[in-house]
Amino acid sequence: MDLDGRSNTNSKCRHLIKGRMSSTGERMPGLEKQRWIERVAQDGRALDCAAAELKGDHEIVLAAVAQNGRALRCAAAELQGDREIVLAAVAQNGMALRYATVEIRLSRAL
Repeated sequence: MDLDGRSNTNSKCRHLIKGRMSSTGERMPGLEKQRWIERVAQDGRALDCAAAELKGDHEIVLAAVAQNGRALRCAAAELQGDREIVLAAVAQNGMALRYATVEIRLSRAL
């Protein structure tokens, strides 16, 4: 399911994954990361289509939740417990708190 509760289809994500290789067919991790930061900064829901390693990247997830707090649902578990990430998500959408870890939700520091 995507962030809006719709079925996540391959076609929805296909355009987001395009362009992950260089013209020689080699992976370009730095460029790929920058592209994902730009994508999720425009539409945080795109995090739903990202590879697992990207969902665990602090910068990418921070950009996603700043644009759409509910993107916290798609973040790696360890980032759902990251104070900075959760604060950014909740600042954008208070309902995002439901996707934070129990420890963060019970924290008085939040």
